[in-house]
Amino acid sequence: MIGLYVYGWFESLALVLLCLALLGRQWQTYKTALAASTQFIVILIARNLPLAFGSHTILGIIFLALAISLLFSVSYGKGLVAATIAMAILIAFDTLTVLTLKTLANLNINLSIWAFSRVPNILFLLITTAVVRARRTCFFP
Repeated sequence: MIGLYVYGWFESLALVLLCLALLGRQWQTYKTALAASTQFIVILIARNLPLAFGSHTILGIIFLALAISLLFSVSYGKGLVAATIAMAILIAFDTLTVLTLKTLANLNINLSIWAFSRVPNILFLLITTAVVRARRTCFFP
């Protein structure tokens, strides 16, 4: 179970880095870590509340955009667009990873397989971030 928390924080960090790349902003270690920690805590709290399925994702997008806008002097609207795109990419990678693991290994998806699937997602998000940075593909220069 502790592994889920570790993966969750790194996943939040990868989301923040992708948002900053999409916005064309430079990374600042302290602010980036603070935004990732805030995102992680909000998602952790939301997952433990009796909310409808997917609500934690919506809350995650809203608070990720808020953290980005407050810490990196970006308008909330731009942060919301970047957070939505980053989360959509994460959901796409998550779906592909779980389907691939289930198909190739013929496994039922349980908590341990789901936790293991976080590692490729984090790597895919970091690769996407590197590609966006290398190509200077930002939406709001």
